[in-house]
Amino acid sequence: MTGARPGSLALLYGTVLLMSLGHGMVFPTIPLLAASFGVSAGLAVQVVTAHALGRTVVLIPAGLLIDRYGAKAAMLVGSALVLCGAFTTAVTPWFVLLFLGQFLAGVGDSVWSMAREVSGVEMVGQHQRGRLLSGFMGVKSAGTAIGPVAGGVVAQWVGFRMVFLAYAAGAALVFLTGLLARRDEVRGQVGKIAWWGKVSDVLPHLRATFVVLVIATFSMQMYRTTLQGMLPLFAGVELGFSAARVGSLFGVSGLFVLLMILPAGFITDRVGRKYASVPSTALPGIAFLALPFASTLPQLVAIMVLIGLAQGMSLGALSVSTYDVIPESARGRLQGLRRTVGESGAVMGPLVGGWLADTFSAGRAFLFYAPILLAAAAGLAFVARETLGRD
Repeated sequence: MTGARPGSLALLYGTVLLMSLGHGMVFPTIPLLAASFGVSAGLAVQVVTAHALGRTVVLIPAGLLIDRYGAKAAMLVGSALVLCGAFTTAVTPWFVLLFLGQFLAGVGDSVWSMAREVSGVEMVGQHQRGRLLSGFMGVKSAGTAIGPVAGGVVAQWVGFRMVFLAYAAGAALVFLTGLLARRDEVRGQVGKIAWWGKVSDVLPHLRATFVVLVIATFSMQMYRTTLQGMLPLFAGVELGFSAARVGSLFGVSGLFVLLMILPAGFITDRVGRKYASVPSTALPGIAFLALPFASTLPQLVAIMVLIGLAQGMSLGALSVSTYDVIPESARGRLQGLRRTVGESGAVMGPLVGGWLADTFSAGRAFLFYAPILLAAAAGLAFVARETLGRD
């Protein structure tokens, strides 16, 4: 990509991979946490909720921090918080502190990830955002999906605490990398700026598009955390698969996410933002309708292939469309607003899913969320404008 130094891109994608791998390693530990701490499976899955809640509550302040002080300061703060949260989770003997540690890790992950994304956008022009963010989101999604493969093996043979120690070690390396970075990629704004980004900051003819993008972000974040929390319960507890085999299912989707990085970026930049965002929202709805009826490993693998393709198509599509319609002066805050709503879906996903798993079964949770995904896909298709070419 012109305008971006190869070393900067390598640093961007390398640090994203480390952080997402660490987070992905956590998912297969959920059944082991339930057994080790003597709690129900529905309660154990709320470690995903705690992480998602941490990501949600800090998004608006994170956007303000980026707009005012720049991305480097935000990345250092974020990676330090992930380090503290993961280490707390690894050493605590009390389940309540495990929640606190994952909440803190979620706060740090949110601050760091948003700052890293904004710094990447500053490297390239509008016509290259799709490819850059496709790579960014692709590496992040693949790391989150491939991480469970390593996490499942480590948890099964060494124990769940070593998984969280590995997460903390990765965050420490990312912090050191940020500390040694030669300069900030994003300059903070001078003067007083508002705390909140508002829909009225967007041009009038693009406001409905921004609202639909916010709703779609809600549905996509909701289904991802639901999948992260409910699939281990469905495949591991109800179907009886081992932690390593459950982790391999996430690895299947991660492989197809990687395969879609280049095609998704090309489609987003050359064909249209909608051609990536609509299928990426509709296909998970179809997969969620099929998941409760899967009972064998090949059936689950086929569904995870479909989800991997959908996640690959979604790589950066919503973020790129949002950057197309929001003013540069409020990038951090309006992205923070969109993601705050989106992360509320991430919190709701495993929270309601855990209740459904305890009351009915883990499979029923997927049926509950499928119509929400299909409705969001319809909004993107028929209400939102195509934003390719809008600078």
